Amino acid sequence: MATLAWSYLVVVLCVLDFLLGTSGLRLGAFNLKIFGTSKASKPDVVETIAKIISRYDIILLMEIRDISGTATSVLTERLQQHRDVTSAYGWEISDRLGRTKSKEEYVFIYRKDRGISVVDKYHYDDGDEAAKEDTFEREPFIVRFHSNRTVVPEFSLVAIHTNPSKALGEIKSLLDVYRDVKKKWNSDDVIILGDLNADCTYVRKSHWPTIDIRNRPEFYWPIGDDVDTTVTDTDCAYDRFIISGQRLRDSVLNNSAGIFNFQEQYKLSKQQALSVSDHFPIELEMQETVAVGVGANASFNMAVVVLSTLFVAKLCLC
Repeated sequence: MATLAWSYLVVVLCVLDFLLGTSGLRLGAFNLKIFGTSKASKPDVVETIAKIISRYDIILLMEIRDISGTATSVLTERLQQHRDVTSAYGWEISDRLGRTKSKEEYVFIYRKDRGISVVDKYHYDDGDEAAKEDTFEREPFIVRFHSNRTVVPEFSLVAIHTNPSKALGEIKSLLDVYRDVKKKWNSDDVIILGDLNADCTYVRKSHWPTIDIRNRPEFYWPIGDDVDTTVTDTDCAYDRFIISGQRLRDSVLNNSAGIFNFQEQYKLSKQQALSVSDHFPIELEMQETVAVGVGANASFNMAVVVLSTLFVAKLCLC
């Protein structure tokens, strides 16, 4: 009887651990390092990129340089082969941005089948580019998303890829972008994400005290200065999230923010990894409403989990 009881308890704990360990909505940002027709013509590279994208519920892609649209079409086709029969991807693509002929697009890819939809979008107006009065090399592209399964159902994502040589000034100006987003949609649930070039020679330690968006208490930077977001031999935290809104900040799951080391995960050589990008994706997870212990239904949720666990455990022992 003691052995049976112990087996019963082990099964209960294992099932409960599985239920409690469910991940949240996974958000990523990935600088693809000049993704155009040349890179899209390499099947192994496209395959790896598609595998990476398929991990996320929402992901921002940067450095899309393809005036023809061919590269994104190749990626779309390959990505579809990684989905299950119920999944469906949505795409939001910015204008081609940049002061030179080498323009880039921001691309948000999201999972419509997981209850994610787009509410609104716009490009931040940073001044007259023709008169060289604009603030950003590639002005932020802002998309407001709705999710029917997260604690915070609506939130705004601000895509940014700074000019490395102007990174300090552009990062400082992100505070103005945040204020514009907050005013437009009357919400402070905002995540700024992307390749900020926010480290090493572009932004030095001595610069941080001068950057308001870094020092104000309402902003949370979950990717630390000690995190290496590069594939190369450098050690720089270029890629970042900046989160505002207390509910949104609180919804980020503990220890979920970091990089996805695809080189290690997919057992690639350094050269193979660099053929994909010189950046690792950054990621975090946002808490779901169905998670145990969330909101006013916490007790009810816990009861359901416990009863379900007991029922499953009993079936396993019969």
